[in-house]
Amino acid sequence: MPRLALISEFLMLFVGLPLAYRYSPVRIPALPLLWVVAGYAAWQLLRDPRFDRRRLWNPGQLPGHLASILAIFALVAFVQWLSVRRFAPQLEWSLVRQNPAIWRW
Repeated sequence: MPRLALISEFLMLFVGLPLAYRYSPVRIPALPLLWVVAGYAAWQLLRDPRFDRRRLWNPGQLPGHLASILAIFALVAFVQWLSVRRFAPQLEWSLVRQNPAIWRW
């Protein structure tokens, strides 16, 4: 694929679509929409005869990368927590305080 086509695809998917969703006059809940889009993408992959289905989920690679995955998760979680604490401290732990029943098993 030519470089310009890849840049255009990137801009459309990660800039154009989120902006169109944000400023759309029709309010559609984000999570159900994302599930539908993810389902469509999976369907397209699975119906392609050239796609190696073993590449869709390959847990064999996990042990070698688990430490780096957990380190990145911990770093991102910490940065998000610091950002909430800095920019919206009233929201820090608000779910636990306002809805304690959610945390009961």
